[in-house]
Amino acid sequence: MPTRFRLSTLGTRHHLMVDATTASGSVVQNRALACKDTSLALSLVLDEGDLKRLRAAVQVTDVAMWKRQLEDATAEMDRLRAELKAAQAERDAARADAICSKSAYDRLLEQWEKQ
Repeated sequence: MPTRFRLSTLGTRHHLMVDATTASGSVVQNRALACKDTSLALSLVLDEGDLKRLRAAVQVTDVAMWKRQLEDATAEMDRLRAELKAAQAERDAARADAICSKSAYDRLLEQWEKQ
């Protein structure tokens, strides 16, 4: 049974009726056109121009996916940097507090020793 794939490539729409049976004989019900099993069946149906547009669409999709993954990783890295800065600020405040407390303790100790 033919399956209708709607490809949006480079701003134009291509409607393809494709027999999407895999090499093992199973019918593909999704739009995973880059799947190795379906690519052979697709290459038998598509002409050279459609294949070039399909490859370009897959590459654009891959680039968009990689870009999203990079943006996600960058956001996670920025979040971790912010956590690190907050932890460093907390550590610095605790260190300053400890220094002030030690100074105050030392002054009290000096006063006590003078008496």
